[in-house]
Formats: sequence, structure tokens, C-alpha cells
Amino acid sequence: MHSYWPSVPLNPSASQHERNHAEWIEKTAKIVFSTTLEKVEWNNSRLVEENVKEEIKNLKQQAGVGI
Repeated sequence: MHSYWPSVPLNPSASQHERNHAEWIEKTAKIVFSTTLEKVEWNNSRLVEENVKEEIKNLKQQAGVGI
């Protein structure tokens, strides 16, 4: 996803729907669960390497639509 969506706004063949989605996903919080990555570089992304169960529990308790 990271290799595709950030490039969409500059892609002249991208549809308006794709451009709208690219703008939305750039602003959306993203959580990456990984034990092999050392960092994440996409805007509004954070890396969770440990305590996955606890992190998911906390996410489920937040307001909004379920995960």
C-alpha cells in the first residue's frame, strides 16, 4: 500500500476516486504490527513490535467503528 497510494496524486492517469482515496489514506492513522521492521515511514503510521494483544485491546476500546 505504501508503495502505491502516496504516488497516486502525481499520477496523471489516476481517477478522481483514486485521488480522493489517496488523500484520505494519507490522513488516516495506520498501525503496523511487525517483529521484523525497525521503523515505518508512511504519514500517520506507527509501529507496534510488542504487546500486540494489549494494543489490539486498547484499539477496540476506542470510540469509532470496530477494527
